[in-house]
Amino acid sequence: DLPAPPMRGYSFRNETVRATGAAMDGRGVLALLSERDATPENKNIDFTATDGTWLGYDIGEMLREIQPLLHGFAGSGYINGSQGAYTVRFLATGTTQFDVIVQQAWGVPDIASHPSSSGFLVAGTFRDDYTSPVKAEARWMDGTGPPVLVASSSLASKQPIVTAGMGADRNMLVVFGSQIAGELAGQWFAPRGRPLTGLFTLMTDFLFGANTVVELTAAVGGGLLVTRADREILGTDLRIRHLCQIAPGATACLPVPAWMENRPDTRLRAVRGGRAWAALTTEHEAVDCADRIEVVAADGTPCGSTDLRMAAGTCDRLALTVGTDGTVVQTLPRGVRMPNGDNVGWRWWPEMLR
Repeated sequence: DLPAPPMRGYSFRNETVRATGAAMDGRGVLALLSERDATPENKNIDFTATDGTWLGYDIGEMLREIQPLLHGFAGSGYINGSQGAYTVRFLATGTTQFDVIVQQAWGVPDIASHPSSSGFLVAGTFRDDYTSPVKAEARWMDGTGPPVLVASSSLASKQPIVTAGMGADRNMLVVFGSQIAGELAGQWFAPRGRPLTGLFTLMTDFLFGANTVVELTAAVGGGLLVTRADREILGTDLRIRHLCQIAPGATACLPVPAWMENRPDTRLRAVRGGRAWAALTTEHEAVDCADRIEVVAADGTPCGSTDLRMAAGTCDRLALTVGTDGTVVQTLPRGVRMPNGDNVGWRWWPEMLR
């Protein structure tokens, strides 16, 4: 079994609020996400240090996603009353917040980031004001301080963007839909947003379900792992399949090894300084109320595992978060309380998978 370091935690009591997840930036700052029953479209964000020190608070209005940077987080969300326009927001801590004026003509922009990078890529269809033309672009933002737009590049496709992701080497892949049924296309960008390739076929025979998401994860050994996640329409259960791996700048996505195929319904994250994988349990309703972590070597050799139990019996399990330093963050689902009775809580084990 894997040794567990001393546990830390943060919690509060509010019966109309539930914890939903967490993110961790490259400095070790945690963004703990929760939502109110009355306004689930907004995210409450409590920022804490890994020693449990509370750093601040923010509200992500209509927040669609939050992605970790070296310093802070990038998130995309709706601008209230702006006729379908969206913005990308940079969140440093709860006491220091910067809004980036990145207007969106339609849809929501996709963010490619990594906790080792202060810069991030925003891909979408933009207009800088309501009279300017619409542009399909990849925009490189520098988030060292208040984020600034550094460079823009035209996207090789005007098809809808499916997802975007950044590897540990800071090369980024944007994935597009296609006019050809079952086909996904891709385009690589180098750090600072320079196009690395033109448009290429990423995969074929990919059929979207009613609630399908394509995820890109920084891979052990470099490049990105492409994963399919299907969420049940009337529940939170998540079905996951690992599809292929693609090297930085490559135009062919190679099938995953058998050991990945044999671990469906797990999320895979690079740990141990990028030398090994962690296979993590995912969101499921009414299952054993414990999260399981298995560490697997790059060649698929199992190295150890551990269970992080939240309560006896069953619960609606949420996703685990793993920081780049190996810190594991567990979000407690509704109905599971902290020892002090608080109903909204998170627990974490600093550098557990370092």
